[in-house]
Amino acid sequence: MAAPTDKLSPFESLALDRQSTPSQITDALEEEILNGSMKPGERLREAQLAEAFSVSRNSVREALRVLERKGLVRHIPHRGAEVIKLTVEDVGDLFRGRVVLERAGLALASDSEEAKELLMREVEGIEAAAKIGDIATLLEHDLSFHSILVQQIGSRRLEEQYVTMQRELKLALRQLDSFDPMAQVGEQREIVDALQAGQAEAADDLLKRHLDLTAERVVELVAKQS
Repeated sequence: MAAPTDKLSPFESLALDRQSTPSQITDALEEEILNGSMKPGERLREAQLAEAFSVSRNSVREALRVLERKGLVRHIPHRGAEVIKLTVEDVGDLFRGRVVLERAGLALASDSEEAKELLMREVEGIEAAAKIGDIATLLEHDLSFHSILVQQIGSRRLEEQYVTMQRELKLALRQLDSFDPMAQVGEQREIVDALQAGQAEAADDLLKRHLDLTAERVVELVAKQS
């Protein structure tokens, strides 16, 4: 197993702008966490990060606070910061929040032709990616599909909260070895088809079922890996 400092070596080549150092550190660490280079529960030691980035520990500390607000890092008393490891309870809470926001957005989308067109565009992207087995692109279109629903609410604060939820969901899926999004391809089209047919109540039922099934699958996989 490589020493912790070895994992930080790619950051040493970054040319950091002194005026935006904490932001750049945040972006670099966020990318490493979301792409799986940094594992759940991995310690983020301020001294090692400061040395790797050639910055002050204050800059690192500020970046870690931002990552904590983003739901990617957890501060453990007497231990410091570490990459968050989502629990069954975390995932359940995440999906409860998604259900509330997305159903509210769906109700508003039912009266918007533009929203329906945007949703269908993402559905087509999901299906095209599924045909060639491009899981990464499929997931991006799926996340965009659900984001469009929340955007219909028109609340910047709620959108920011939802971005954090999406980020946590990405992290959860990265931490799972066997999650297969292909299993639910087709459910998004059913939701949009119902919307386009003016069947708002049916679309709501389909969305809730879609989210509930996804939550059940993710919770089951998280429980197995715990």
